[in-house]
Amino acid sequence: MKIYLLKKEKGKKYESKAICEKALHFDLKYAEDKPIGCSISDTKNFWAIAIGNCGLDIEESNRRVKPTIVKALHNTEQKYLEGLSFGTSEWYKEFLYIWTAKEAYFKLTGVYFKQFSVLDDNMLMKPIFKHFEEKGLIICLASDEDGEIECIKYAGAVSKPCFDYAADLLSMKAYSKADLIKKLKTKGYPEDDIIECTNKMEEFGYINDEEYAKRFAENAVLNGKGNRYISQKLSLSGIDRSLIPQPEDEYERALAVAESMHGKKPEQIGRRLASLGFAANVVYKVLAKIR
Repeated sequence: MKIYLLKKEKGKKYESKAICEKALHFDLKYAEDKPIGCSISDTKNFWAIAIGNCGLDIEESNRRVKPTIVKALHNTEQKYLEGLSFGTSEWYKEFLYIWTAKEAYFKLTGVYFKQFSVLDDNMLMKPIFKHFEEKGLIICLASDEDGEIECIKYAGAVSKPCFDYAADLLSMKAYSKADLIKKLKTKGYPEDDIIECTNKMEEFGYINDEEYAKRFAENAVLNGKGNRYISQKLSLSGIDRSLIPQPEDEYERALAVAESMHGKKPEQIGRRLASLGFAANVVYKVLAKIR
């Protein structure tokens, strides 16, 4: 029997039905909120399923619990854990082995936790519990069949509507329309949703390429950057060439940078001005002036 294991990505939403359909091509059905023909378990960072007559539970091995949770176990299990030092790695590992076995057996049979102990001789004699340790997980399969783990991939669904996520991005910093589209695409939003969202953002004034270009150029000027730098950066952000400003004080900016480089050789100053995006004719003019 295969245990299909998936590692979740931060900020994504994972629904069992969607994972089964898109990653496993398995039609997941329920009866009274219980999956039919399979057993599913998940944690904050992982999701798993075993298909067949079985029970499955997974727990992250770094899970920490309060001592009171032990009261949910059978008396035999409680006494066993009392013989170990609470809080030690041994205690937690033994607790998770017991807990995952009980969860898995409950999913298989419907017998509640207090009604059985996985440590009883008649339980231990049955080859039903199969424990695995994988990717920081304690996994237990309750089944008469052997288990085998297979890792699967599924991108998950976006956790917020496209417009809400775009609004969150714009609340932190300004974006050009093209850059916002790229960002939304990397998050997996459908293209139709992205187009509708960015068009609305533009209509409401949340994105404005002309204003974006103007502010970018103003900041670049304050930081001593040249017009070539401004043009290249804005072009990469998808700004139309007709909207890219070309501030007129480029020579004065370049000269101010050169004059701040006291004691530097002309070739060093020239390389510095070129790296800041000043035009070649401006660099030559500045070098002639300082010579």
